Amino acid sequence: MKQHPSPSTTGIYCGATTSMFISPSILASAEELARKAAELNGLIAPQTATHLAQLIEAADGPLTQVWDATEHGSDQKNLRPDPAIDPRRRIVAVLGHYDQLLISESMGHSAAWVYVKHSFEQLGLHPRLWRLPRAISRWNQLQVGETELMEFKLMTCIKEVDHILDVFNRKNLRQRVLHSFSSSKLIRDAGVGTRTGPAVLNLLILGSQPSSEFESFTGLPIGVSEKELARLKGLGLVIDSSSNAAWIEPGLPAWFAEGSLDI
Repeated sequence: MKQHPSPSTTGIYCGATTSMFISPSILASAEELARKAAELNGLIAPQTATHLAQLIEAADGPLTQVWDATEHGSDQKNLRPDPAIDPRRRIVAVLGHYDQLLISESMGHSAAWVYVKHSFEQLGLHPRLWRLPRAISRWNQLQVGETELMEFKLMTCIKEVDHILDVFNRKNLRQRVLHSFSSSKLIRDAGVGTRTGPAVLNLLILGSQPSSEFESFTGLPIGVSEKELARLKGLGLVIDSSSNAAWIEPGLPAWFAEGSLDI
C-alpha cells in the first residue's frame, strides 16, 4: 500500500483543533471508541488488567522501542484536556495533532507516540489494555484524504479494542481457556488436568482470590489441588499476589496469551 502524504499545515485538517467542523460520522466513531474503551475497562478485573497491560507492553516492545527514546516535544500542556470540550472532539483533536507532531517536532514519531499515549490515558481510553501501537503502525500505510485518514485512524483503534473485548467476552473466554486445558501440550506435559481449567477461568474473571478458595473450586482432594496449584505456578498461569501472601492472581504468560487467548 502507498503511504499517505504529509498532512497539511494550513489548519484545514479536521482533527487539528477541537473547534473545527468534524463530520457526524467521525464524531460517531470517536464516541464508539470511548464507549468501547470504557466497556473494556469495566469488563476486566483490575489484577487481570494489570497483567494484561504488562503483556501488551512487552508484545508491542518492537514497535515502540524507537518511539520511546525520549519524551521531548510531547506537548505536556495538552495532556490535561479541558473537560468542558466535547470528549469526542478531544479524541479527534488528539489524532489530528499526531500528524502535526510528525512534521513539526524534531523527534518525530517519539513525540507523536508519547502525545497520543498520554492523551488517550487522560481521556479515559485505557490504551494500556489494547494495542494502540499496532493501530498507529497502520496509519502510514494509506494514501487517502484527511477526512478518510481520520476515519481510518478511529477504525483501527476501535478494531484493537474490539479484539480484546472479544477475547474477554465471558463465553469466548470460557471456550478459549477450557480448550487450552484440553489441547495444550505444555499444560498436559506439566501434569495439569483438564478439571483445573474452570478454576483458572474463574481466577481470570475475578482477578484474584485466596489460594484456598481456588483449590476448593477445582473440586480436587486437598493434597491433589495443592500440587495442581504448584504446577500452575510453575507454568506462570497463576502467580502469588504481591499485596496478600495468601492470595493468587492470573499470570497471563506470553505462551498462553498468544496461543490460547490470541493476544
